[in-house]
Order: sequence, then C-alpha cells, then structure tokens
Amino acid sequence: KVSIRELSSELSQAIIYGIIIAKQEMRRIDSRKQPGTERYVLNFTLRDSLTDTINAACWGEENAISKLSTSFTIGDVVKIRNPQIIERQSAASDEKFKPSTTSHYQLNIHPLYSEITVCQADERRSYEKFLHCSTRSISEIVSLADVVYDCQTAEGLIINLLVAIREIGTVQNVKTKDGREVKKFQLSVFDQSHPKFNILIWGEETANFIIKYCQKRSILLITDIKINYNAFTKEMAGTTGNMTIFTPDPDIPDARVLYQYAMKTALPADKIKDSNSTDVSTTYTMEEILKFIHSTEMNLDEIQGTVNAIISFFDIDGTSNT
Repeated sequence: KVSIRELSSELSQAIIYGIIIAKQEMRRIDSRKQPGTERYVLNFTLRDSLTDTINAACWGEENAISKLSTSFTIGDVVKIRNPQIIERQSAASDEKFKPSTTSHYQLNIHPLYSEITVCQADERRSYEKFLHCSTRSISEIVSLADVVYDCQTAEGLIINLLVAIREIGTVQNVKTKDGREVKKFQLSVFDQSHPKFNILIWGEETANFIIKYCQKRSILLITDIKINYNAFTKEMAGTTGNMTIFTPDPDIPDARVLYQYAMKTALPADKIKDSNSTDVSTTYTMEEILKFIHSTEMNLDEIQGTVNAIISFFDIDGTSNT
C-alpha cells in the first residue's frame, strides 16, 4: 500500500487507496501511433489525504473501459492495483482539461494489467471525510455579486465559487452538432451577495453525484468553473468543464456561515409565465410586509413579490416628510 505522497515512477506493483472526487465521461480518442484505429479513455481524480490528489486515466478498448466506467462513481473509495506511475507533464496539451492536483505524477490504468475495486465498510471509512475537504484557499473564492455585476470582467473567466443550492434540476438528453448524445443538468445556487445564479453541468457522472449528495440549501464548493454570458436568458451563468470539481458541504468556516444564512433566508419566488405571458410572483399583504420590515431575521434585499393594494395617499410633489 502506497500513499499518493509517496508515489514514484520507479515503483511497481503499487496498491493505492483513495476517494474519487471527480470523474469525466468516457471518451473516444483517435490513435496517433496507428491512424485509423481508436482507443477509449476514462479520467478521474483521486484523493487520499487532506492535501494529496492525483489524476488517473484508464485506457483500453470500448467494452473494457465502458465496463470499468460503470463499476465506480464519484464519492466511491477505491483500491487501485498495479497502475503505471508516470511523471506529469505540466506543459502537455491535455493538462488544461484535467482537474488541478497536488501530485507530480499521474496514474495510467489498463484493464489487462491493472485493477480497480470499490472498497466497503472498514476500508472505506477512513477516506470518506476527504470528499468534504476544500481543494482551494478561501481567498481564491469569488462572490456571486462580483460575477453578476461585473460581467465584462467576469466573462470567460475560470473561477471558484462557494454557494448554497437553491434548486436542483433534472438530467436532460441533448444531441450535439456532431451527433453525440450527451447529458446536461441545471443547478440554481445563491450566496449572501446574490439570490440566484444558474450553473449548467455537462455529463451524467457529475449530475448523478450532485443528486445523490446534495439537496436544497446544501453548500457546494465549485472549483474551476467557467463564467459566460447567456444570450438566451440575458444573464451571467456558470458552465462546468473537465477541470471542475464539486465539493459537497466543505469543511471550512465560510461554508458553515453560508449554511446558517441559507437556512434562515427566505428565498424570493422565481417569476414564471402563464399562457398570457403575464409575470406572476408571490403576493404579500401589507401586514406581512410590515412584519418583514420589523424582523431582525429577514434580509429585505432578498424579498421580491407583488402587493395588491389601493393607493390612499400619493405625494406627487415629493414635499411630504411622511
């Protein structure tokens, strides 16, 4: 048994334990060495301590990699036997499409020579906590207000977010321009600075992970997510990529503060449109509004809605002090 920190390219027959913190979809790669042939690859990221992470790639024929892909998911603790340990080439073109890791090595896994098994019970217990460890310093986290209200600067940036979940969507099937079937999934989130921000998640692996581990008002640390302007909704939005890692309920003080805020904050109702395209939102009485004003637990900036009332006095000249 070897830890990620102890890895060396000179090691052979190594056995490595860790928890899967990210996993991409299986991809087809055209072989450079043998034109006209293709291989399949499955990438994932492993963690075995508070600080140590490493990327791994499984290479092989379609059936073998497809079978391997269904054998484990994000959040599983796995045992990897006899991987090839190679030095990571930081300048390699594919590095920018992988999550950032601490190890100077990466693991190459071939189904014929290596083995991945999912751990149970006692073997799993000591690694489960690492799923909630932060992968970024709190100083690297950006607030949603900075993204939404500084859109010219934020456009195209890769950033880190600490957010609470407002709404979890459903997984949808989408056909790409080149005919591939892919999965997409929308997540609505918020923080203390802004009530709603949409995130588009590509890939069934990450979507299933969030559905399994999260619920409304759960806290998420999202690292390396891309920010773009959505022309259809006319707002800024986040889009995940192969570098993105989701950390549910991260074990950091700022996450606990955000959780307390999320649990006591009344979220504004989303505006919807009926058949006549008329905006409909939550309707409040004057009594309810007065309670909001005098409440110490409500953030008035988060309250949006409709009031049906008769105007009994209107100082059109604006000279009244009352």
